[in-house]
Amino acid sequence: MATTTTTAASFFREAFPRVTLAKRNALRKGKKVPYMLAEDCIIKYISVMSDHGFKTEAGLTFSCNGLLSRKITVSEDFIEEEVTEFLEEARAAFAISHPGRPVMTRLIFGIYTEELLNDSRIGLTEAEKNERRERVTVFIVPYVLPVDEEMPALRAVAPSAEKAMFFGPGDFVYDFGGLQP
Repeated sequence: MATTTTTAASFFREAFPRVTLAKRNALRKGKKVPYMLAEDCIIKYISVMSDHGFKTEAGLTFSCNGLLSRKITVSEDFIEEEVTEFLEEARAAFAISHPGRPVMTRLIFGIYTEELLNDSRIGLTEAEKNERRERVTVFIVPYVLPVDEEMPALRAVAPSAEKAMFFGPGDFVYDFGGLQP
């Protein structure tokens, strides 16, 4: 059986791929996406990671038969100004809808679903869809913790079983979108 050794140089090449001037100019902006579409990507990520033995509890037995490899996402590039603008918009929306509650932010992994890629509100080109298909991404999810009497049921990513979240603005989250390599 062959062994794989990761050296610092190979890690650096994978984590920080060479970016040509053409690629730098083609850097894609992030996108606001509806939470429910992002949640399906998050559920898919959890399922795929589970198939590879990554569970919320360690030490469980799993079987890994016939899984196809996927293109790795080592990192994501993003335009800081757009992310800051999105978070400020969320903070302003929560100041109106849930005054006095602290705005929390969570980075959540997902794997792009066909539903998200093909949603007309997202506005991806065919090339962008092909680049993202079956890839891991990161969503920025701003939220506030509700008081007990306001808890809606959310399926995938509530901070804990007894708490739920409100998202904003307009139940949109932010997809970084700048997959590397």
